[in-house]
Amino acid sequence: MTVNGTDARRAGNRFVVEIVLRERETEIVAVSEGSSGRREHRVRVVWDRHSQPRYRFSIDDNSFLPPRHRPEEVRLALRLLLLKMLRELHEKYKAGSC
Repeated sequence: MTVNGTDARRAGNRFVVEIVLRERETEIVAVSEGSSGRREHRVRVVWDRHSQPRYRFSIDDNSFLPPRHRPEEVRLALRLLLLKMLRELHEKYKAGSC
């Protein structure tokens, strides 16, 4: 795993790397290569020194929710796990609502 060409180190089930943001706009590119091929994820970050600290978190699709063919108890359990994860993120980062 590399991020902007710098090797990331493994920390448990995560990868960690320090990237210095020198420009007002920076594209961060994470690349992994393995038996399943090359994978690449990109994100653009913008620095505004007059801005208040904040971030945006979104879920692009319902891939975390279980398929319809599973029993209702399983679907409910997985939905509750997703909601628990979102609540923990909210508590950890003191996120407010939009």
